[in-house]
Amino acid sequence: MSDVAIIGGGLPGLAAARTLRNAGVRCTLFEASSQLGGRARSEHFGDITVDHGFQLLNSWYPSLKELLSSGEYAALNQRAFRAGIQTCTEETRAFVGDPVRTPRILRDLMSKSGRSAFSLRDLMGLRKWLGTELTHRSSLELRTISKNRRKRDAFVRDALNDSGVNRRMRTAVANPAMRAFMLDTDGETSTIIAKWVFGTFLRGAPTVPAEGMGDVANLLGRNTGVITETNAKVTGIRVQEPSAHQAGTVRVELGEQGRVENFRYVILAVPQNVEAELLGRSLLPTRGMETFWFVSDEPVGDSPVITVDGSGKSPVASIAELTAVAPSYAPGRHLVQGSVAFGGSSRALRADQIPNETEMRRHMGALLGVDPAGWELVTRHHIPNAFPTFTPAMAAQAANEDLLIKGSVALAGIQHATPSVDGALRSGQRAAQRVIELLKD
Repeated sequence: MSDVAIIGGGLPGLAAARTLRNAGVRCTLFEASSQLGGRARSEHFGDITVDHGFQLLNSWYPSLKELLSSGEYAALNQRAFRAGIQTCTEETRAFVGDPVRTPRILRDLMSKSGRSAFSLRDLMGLRKWLGTELTHRSSLELRTISKNRRKRDAFVRDALNDSGVNRRMRTAVANPAMRAFMLDTDGETSTIIAKWVFGTFLRGAPTVPAEGMGDVANLLGRNTGVITETNAKVTGIRVQEPSAHQAGTVRVELGEQGRVENFRYVILAVPQNVEAELLGRSLLPTRGMETFWFVSDEPVGDSPVITVDGSGKSPVASIAELTAVAPSYAPGRHLVQGSVAFGGSSRALRADQIPNETEMRRHMGALLGVDPAGWELVTRHHIPNAFPTFTPAMAAQAANEDLLIKGSVALAGIQHATPSVDGALRSGQRAAQRVIELLKD
């Protein structure tokens, strides 16, 4: 019998398995679907590769570098977009990045189009708001955040107002960036979390593996010594308290297979809705995303950049031509994704307001200034529970939450971390380290 069961084969579960294996701990991983990776997977339509929803790595993320060997990390062959975003206002398109890290942005700001979008003063104001976040070199999960700072945490919209980040920098950059990267339409995200997410884009560059996000899961899943079972849906977990004659165990029920397995500890690394069902908890509000994938024979953009709608006139959260950085996604053609954020707050789109294929193609073409008539739809992904809303109250609750239940079940998953690949991996590492410590006692 393995010492530990990991329930869930997404990035948190794979990170936990890799951490346990490196510590010499026997473990069994149960994944309900037929493949590992969770959302971090790629699909293939002929020679076209699409990721399940628009996903990004970041050249700065430290957790992935810790979990993979140097050779594995290099094998991802990450291809980088420009470190910043392109915002499309009603008057112009302008690139926004860190003027300290990328001095050529100053030249762009001096151009007529740059001046019409925002000023250097606006850009430096946003940088000043980020403050010490730009100097941190660790994941948010590894930091000790004081109770006083948690108490002062606020909706990011209010923090930006109080810091004087408004005018065009607010409408053309901050608001659309929150919608693109946090799926937040109302600015209700915790300021602590929002600063971390913004900071990652200034510290590093957004990237994708040359062969798709599925390569991340494929590499993490190569765990010699880890027993891995796919198509193994866990339908119940029950902690059995220790007695005078027997040590405590956790019963893992695979009801569809009529099996019960016993383990000393369990790491529960599943999406929030599955966690709520297994633990009998209520489901917290979540934000969703819909991603459309189109392919074209003609180039879609003239720069490897992530585009946001700075006009506020469309439902589009982000646009990116994947083949501009990784031609292997669609050899000889041009693959572009467009994402929409929905749910989680009052101003957000409802699921029944998501545009159809024709409407989305039109919105994307208008923002990019190209004719989308020749674009072909490859596929679209509807992801209703991408991650929780992460309001200040929820962030404080998560920070104070005991991630060990009844001394035997450790919790992992994006709902217990920052809304990023780094957060998902950190949550799995953290849960595994907790179990490793318990096994030493």
